[in-house]
Parts: sequence; structure tokens; C-alpha cells
Amino acid sequence: MPSLENMMKTLTRILPLLLLLHGASAFAFNSDEHKRLGDEGSSLIPLCNQPQERNCRPWRVMTRTARSGTGQDFIQFDLMKTFKPSTPDGIRLVDQRSQAAFKQELMARQQCYVDNKTSGQLPYIRALYVPPAAPPISPVLVWVGDSIHPSGGGEYLTFGDLIALYGDYRRAVTCDEQDRTCALGDAATHMDPSLLGHLRNIGRGEVPPFGALGNATGDSGGTPTDGPWWGDEMMRLAFTNDWHFQEHALRWYVAMHRQALYYARLAVETREEAHLWKALHYEANGLHSLTDLFAPGHLITSREETVKGIYASNRVTPENNETLRWMRGMNAQGETAASVPKPLPAPRSSRLASYNLNWVRHMRGEEEYHSGFNHFGARLKSVSGNEWTGFGDGKLFPRETDSGPVVEQRQWAFARQTVSDSLQSLFNAYRDMSFEAGNLTGEARKQKCQQVMERIAKGKDLYQALRHVPVEAKNICYAPDKCCATKAWMGARYGAQVRTLLQLPQSSIPLLPVPTGADWGSICTEQTAQTETARLRVPPEPHRDASPLRPCPYSAVSKQDLAAPGNLPEARVD
Repeated sequence: MPSLENMMKTLTRILPLLLLLHGASAFAFNSDEHKRLGDEGSSLIPLCNQPQERNCRPWRVMTRTARSGTGQDFIQFDLMKTFKPSTPDGIRLVDQRSQAAFKQELMARQQCYVDNKTSGQLPYIRALYVPPAAPPISPVLVWVGDSIHPSGGGEYLTFGDLIALYGDYRRAVTCDEQDRTCALGDAATHMDPSLLGHLRNIGRGEVPPFGALGNATGDSGGTPTDGPWWGDEMMRLAFTNDWHFQEHALRWYVAMHRQALYYARLAVETREEAHLWKALHYEANGLHSLTDLFAPGHLITSREETVKGIYASNRVTPENNETLRWMRGMNAQGETAASVPKPLPAPRSSRLASYNLNWVRHMRGEEEYHSGFNHFGARLKSVSGNEWTGFGDGKLFPRETDSGPVVEQRQWAFARQTVSDSLQSLFNAYRDMSFEAGNLTGEARKQKCQQVMERIAKGKDLYQALRHVPVEAKNICYAPDKCCATKAWMGARYGAQVRTLLQLPQSSIPLLPVPTGADWGSICTEQTAQTETARLRVPPEPHRDASPLRPCPYSAVSKQDLAAPGNLPEARVD
């Protein structure tokens, strides 16, 4: 039995990690914010009226699947289609009616967790935002699962669901292990219905329970069909999520966007639209990191030193770990010079060692920077010259209080347009390659597709979404008296690559400092007359409420049963 002295030493080392995990959220934006960005962004793209029309989205992406396995009988199956309110197919959007009912359901579920003494997520549930009434939208729906045998496992998720899930809950795109299969778990084929229920709930804003100390000492879920497994996966990724921050976020987007272009080219070359379906998964993965940059905490905070240290402490290298080797390859694909897309399939399992207590202090400092910058906000500017006030962590949605506006409409509008322009550039590239390949066949078709893809990858049209991303900041604070650039604009470290990709002149303004966990409290020491939070009268905890917990509707519910979607029926809002 360990001595009391050793137990106290261990607790002293773990306590900062406990504070880190149960403090502010580690997200740039909440899942429901990412989902709504993707859903509304894809809805902004009009539907095409003609096959060769540009600046629109296809009505559907289809594949022909053998019905009986004989090769003689085929069915057509939609891998991408448009959401119709009249036939929702179980899809839920982030709208007033749906989210109000969902929040009530989660409050009931939370009481069951409390009754069963399992990991509760009450602060996240109370922070779930219920938007005001708005006109209906028609986002892109993307199939997740096996398209060869669609009845065997799979469902549609919205494009916004995919943006919400990739990055925070799933590192890799598992589309390349078997033909015509895209999954969101380590299993490349079958998608269990209960698993898809979890994923839909996470996309709408539910934070699944995670294990003790954020699962640093043990997991709380067994398999992806258990809800808590996804909470554990979230924490596993959060400890080493450097691809959500600064120039790493931009490179991740560029790499994923180029992977999407490669699969769009393959769809034209082979006349098999299933490859375009794969492209949509890569596109969603990249857009999660790109939209993170609208949060000031991700624009300025760096996690590079800490993440490299964690890998080194765990003796993880590209030579002995295929996941890290794949991620380093993606980072290289995201460099400006690597303009010709090359396929880089991810390993089926993307697990990486992500815990090391020697780096807890660094992680704590980065979390303080990240959450502070997100809360106190900053004035942001894009290469287009647009300016706005930006926040993170549940403050992306435009809304008002009795005292006036608390978040500018412009942040939401530019972030949403970023999603729309990126997805549109992918569809345009697919259309252009299809038009120029025409009726060519064989090697001639392959060479033409390669030529057109290389031309598109080296041009600026593919990167038009970057016009809206913030590249400069001013009055950026992580505390009322801890600010940078209070009087003049300073540049983000990825701004040079944005300007290069858009073929714009470089800026000569000074760069922002690079806050890391090692220098907590020693940089950004200016004082400002008024933070952006104070200027816009943002309350300390926006859209949180103190809704009382209702009694658990079940007297005896196991942890596994409780986690299964559908055991607690969704509440109705009349």
C-alpha cells in the first residue's frame, strides 16, 4: 500500500490537471456552434439547375450498389442530399424548437446521472444555447457508414454535424480502408445505430461524460457504442490538439481541403461519385480547424511546445507511431509549397499517447490563455479589410440582452461564409474537372484530371474561404489588465500563408506574441481602457440559466442503458 506521503505527492501533481479539466471548456466553439455554422453555411449555396453550372451545389451525390451481389441488379443510393423539413430522417437542426426540447431531455438525463453517481455535465447543459426563431434552412446531408450495404449500418448526418465531430471527437477521416465506406470510428464499415444516436446528440451540443480526471486515470466507456467513450475520446484529443491552434490549424485546413480536392478529382477520373462523398468528410475535418481561428484563444495561443513535449516524454515518434507519422504528413501537405495534392490515408485507429504529468503546468497555462482570450475577446480583421469583435467558447451566436447586443452579427456572418465559400470551391473544382475531362476515357482522362487538379490547387480560387478568416488582432486580452496590441493592429503568425495562398502582397505589421504554457502571465501585460467584453456588455456566463433538475424518470437505470440515445425520450415543446 503506498505511503500517505507518496499519495499526497501524487495528488499534488494531479490536482492541476483536475483544475484544468473541470475549469473552462477546451473548445474554441461549442459543438452546436460548429454544427450550426456547417448547416447554415452549406444552406447558403444554391442548388444547381444544370449539370455544368458553377457556384452552386449538386442536388445529390449518388452511387450504384449491387442489390443481390450478382452484379446484375443495382440500386442507386444517395451519399449526399439536401435536408427537407418534410422528410427529416431523424435529423435535428440547431433551431429554437428542437434545441429547447433537447435541453429539457438533457436536464432529465443529467438527473439520472446524478442519481446513479456517474459523471455529470450539468454546466455544459445549462450553457446550451436555444436560438431565437428563424427561417428554415436546407443543409447538406452526408451519409456516414457503409454505402455498399447501406441497410447494414449507417445514417445521414448534416454537414454541420461532421464539422462539429471532426477535430473535437474524431482526429482521422476513416474513408480509405475499404471502398465506398466512410465511418466516424475505428471500425471502418458497420455503424451501430446507437453510435449514430450519440453522434447526433454530440453535434447538437451534448458533452458526453468523461472518466475520472478527464480519463487520465481511467476510461469511463468501453466501446464507441457507449456514450462515455466519446467523452473519453474528446479528452484524449484535447490534451494534444495543436492542429486547432495558430498556423497548425491553417495547415490542417489546407491539407484537408487539398485531400478533398484529390478525391473530387478521383470521382471525375473514375466516374464514381463515392469519391466525392469521401471528399466531403475531409472538407468537414479541415473546416473545424479553420473556423476555430475565429476564436481569439486559437488565433494567438500556441500548443506546439507542449504537444511535442508530451510525445517526446512518451517516446512517441513518427518512426514508431503511424498516427503521428500521418499527422506530420498532413502538416507537410498543408505547407504552401506542397500544392499538388497526394493521397494520405489515415490509420484506422488514430490513438496517440496524450498524457504526461510533467506537462500539466504548461497545459494549465495554455488553457488560461485560451479561455481568457476567448472570453475577453479582441478586435479582428481579415485580408478583405473587414473588422469585427470576436469571442469564443459559446459566444459565437449573435444575440441580444436587455442591455443591448452582446455579440456582433459580423463574427457569425463571416464564419458562416467561410464554410460556404470553402464547400463551394470544392464543388466548383469538381465541376471544372468534369467539364474539361468531358468524354475522355482511359489514360487521356486520367492525365486531363491530373492537369486540371494541379492548376486548381496552385490557383487562388480554391482558397477563397480564407478571405474571411482573421489575420490581424487588436485589443486582445486574457484578463482586464493583461492585454496585447491595445493601440495598433498586430498580425497572426499564419497571416503570411493566407496572403500567399490568395496571391496577395505580404503585410509588414508586427506579429502577435506566441503565448505558451511556459510563459504564463509574462506576456501581454498592457492595460486597456476597455476590453471587448466590457465594450459589448457581455455577461460573465452568457446564455446560462439555473433550470432546476427534474426527477430522474427511471428508478433504476444502468450507466450503459442511460447512455443509449432513446432511453430518455426527447421532450416535446408545444
